[in-house]
This record gives sequence, structure tokens and C-alpha cells, in this order.
Amino acid sequence: MRITNLRASSVFLSGGRVSNVPPLITFLTVVTITSPNLAGSQVMNVANGALRNGFDSVTGSVASLSYLQCSFTGTDVAHIGGGSITLQEGFPSAWRVRNWRQINDNGQYAGTPDRQYNGTNSYDISDMVQNVPGAFYVTESGFMFPANAAIPAINPPLGISNATGTPAGNSPFASTPDTGIASAGTVSSGTRFAIRLANIPAGVTITVPGQVDLLNVNGGNITGRMLTVGNPDANGAGGSVGFGDITTSGANFKVIYEVIFEDPLALERATVNLTANVSPFDGTNLPLNISATAQAGFAPWYDNAAGSPAGIPLPLGNSLSGAAGPLPRFVTGFLPAAPISLFSFAPCAGLTGSIASKSGPPARRDWAVTLTNNGAGSAGESQITGLTLTQTSGVACTPVVATPFPVSIGDLAATASGAGHVTIDFHGCHPLNRFTVVLSFSSDSGAVSGSTKLLNLSR
Repeated sequence: MRITNLRASSVFLSGGRVSNVPPLITFLTVVTITSPNLAGSQVMNVANGALRNGFDSVTGSVASLSYLQCSFTGTDVAHIGGGSITLQEGFPSAWRVRNWRQINDNGQYAGTPDRQYNGTNSYDISDMVQNVPGAFYVTESGFMFPANAAIPAINPPLGISNATGTPAGNSPFASTPDTGIASAGTVSSGTRFAIRLANIPAGVTITVPGQVDLLNVNGGNITGRMLTVGNPDANGAGGSVGFGDITTSGANFKVIYEVIFEDPLALERATVNLTANVSPFDGTNLPLNISATAQAGFAPWYDNAAGSPAGIPLPLGNSLSGAAGPLPRFVTGFLPAAPISLFSFAPCAGLTGSIASKSGPPARRDWAVTLTNNGAGSAGESQITGLTLTQTSGVACTPVVATPFPVSIGDLAATASGAGHVTIDFHGCHPLNRFTVVLSFSSDSGAVSGSTKLLNLSR
């Protein structure tokens, strides 16, 4: 006798969150057999599985990106780095495709028991049978033989069983005579992820790639792929897999991905690189110091609507026959990690320059030049980029600026000042001569630049 496709509610067994370290949470099936040939009843506890996190970690960019408001001028749309979010598998085979169809169409046999990804994006919604007891299918669908499903050319397929072809002891299970296998349900999707974007600044949209490679954590080689899901419902179910690039609308947005191929023997990760589209290309319209964030988790999830097939899961012990009876879903609002900061727009520095002091002999005058940040944002890597003198009175002479530029001042916080020194040779210039001086400066790798004109200065 075979009882297959048992499912347990991890929502109730774990409260929606379990640890990756021992002891693992296990669930048991209690089997009681009563027979006239037995002295009473025989009770067996059968271990059916253990609960572990399908996510090991969710991480973002090494550091959140900060763009200067004044970097945006003109009328074109700017496409800038919007940060990234990396999902890492909790254990090999935690992420799975929907049905053997995806493995058949997107992979190739690479020797027992492995298959390799062939680089395609096929997603056929028709099932292939998975009807060989003991075969290692590693898909979200369990043991099944739905009506009109295709049969693999070799059943069981190469590499998923202890034998090839259909020898005795490894034969496909038939649907006739009526074994009930045709009633075994199939799943509606493979492993899905929801990435929830929030606090997207006004005037900015985010574009996510339509396909993201899965990489082996050990080695970095490509082991599979996930695709965007177009038009899923509010709970991350349904929709069309392979939708292509998706661009957000509004300050908050969800993007759904589904795995179409993976390596059950590898620990995998997937990095989603985001592009921020700034339009109109005008920094004066950008909200400042608002950090766009991302958060990731599994999909689909319960919507908690009473009577909904995907609503509140039934408590343990309740009948499974009701209309609200339990479809496998994840906990509503459950996300395994705190939001990750992606990018923000910072106010620009407002630098001004002045001459704080003058000293030294005429042939080697030392001018102390002060830069002051009058802006609301910090001025990183501030520097003096030039100093020019134009004589306005007195006997003509030719002062020579001896200091090479730029002269580094360093980082200046808002309202802070910093000084640098410029050496000028005033040999042959009378003390009463007057000059117009132009100080040039910049900060933030040149993103902020400017100059200050000083009138009627002597040596």
C-alpha cells in the first residue's frame, strides 16, 4: 500500500519561521493497522519530513547608493543603478520547478543523478507524468499521472532513478484499472519569489530584468534561471511566466519571479539588479533623503479572506473537504529579512571660497584658501581646482601660481569649512597692485563644481 503526496502545514508546525540549525522540526504520520491476524492494533510513527528555511539569506548592495540631486540636468530620462537584491537558497533542492516539463524542456542529462541547464526560457503549462515510484523528480508536483499528460520518452527519465527504462521494480504506475492516481493534484507553479519595492521617489520608476540566472554558491557557474510573472493576482498566484522586463508604477510595487530550472544538488543564489529611471531628468523635482527599499520572500501567500480557497489555512484536525480547504501557501506578510536600502537622492553641496590669510616673502607668498559648504548635503572629496589672477591696477607685473592643482580639502559636512594652501610668486609686483582673483573648486568626484570671484585683492 502506498500513500503519497502527503503535505503538512508548516504554518502551524513552525509559526512560519524555522531555523536552519539542528534540531530541525520534523513531522510524523501516525499509522494504525487493525487486523484479525494481529493481537490488537499495530501503531507506527512514520517520519515524513523536516522543516528548514528555503531562504538562507536575503542581502542587498554592499552599500546603499546615494545620488546627488544636482547631477541631473536636462530633459532626458536617466537610467542609473538602482541597487540589487540577492536571494540565497537555504539548502540544495529547496527551490524547485513546477513539473518535469520544465526540466525536460530546459535541461539536458549530464550523468546520474544530475541535469544541466541548457540556457532556454521555455515554460509550457502542460504537465508531463511523474508516475514512477521512488524516482527523484525534485519538482513541486508530487507523484502524479493526470489525464492527457505527456509521457517522457524514457520513463523514468535518465538520471532520476536507480535504473533506466522501465525494468521490474521501477515501473511507472498505471491509471488503469482505476488506481485513483489521475485524481492526484498537480501544483500551479514552481518556486516563486516576491520582491516588494517601497519608497520609490516620485518621478522615479524601477525596471527589473525579465530573467535572472541562478548561480552555484560554490563556483559561481550558472545552474538555472527564474523568470518574471506577468499579471499575477494580489497574492502572487496565477499570471503568465516569462513576461519580460517589468517597470514599476507608484511608490510601492511587487514583482514575482518563478524558477524554471535549477540544480537540486547545488546551493544556489540569484541576484536581481535594478535600474532606476529618473524622469524628467531634472534634479530640482527629486525628493531628497528618501531611501528606496526592497524586501523579498516566497510567493504566493494567504490572503486571509474568509471562505477563499487561498484564505486562512485550516487548523490541524479540521476536515479537508470544505470550500476553504487548504491550498499550500506562505504566511501572509511573511518576509524573511528586513527591508534592504537600495538608493536615495541627497541634496547637493553649496561650496564658496575665500582667502583666509596671506604670508611669506613676495617670491613665495602663501595664500590660505578656505572652502565652505553652505549646502544642505555633504561635500565629499572637496578640492580647489584652480586660482587665477587678473591685474586691475598698478604697474604691470606677472604673478605665477606655483602650486599644482587640484588641492585636496577633503570631505565637508553641511556648514563645515576646510583650508588648503596655494603658493604664488609675486616677484616684481608692487604691494599696491590690485587683482581680481577667481577661485575654482569641486566636490563629489566633480558632480558639484563652482567658482568664487574676489575683487580688489593685493598680494
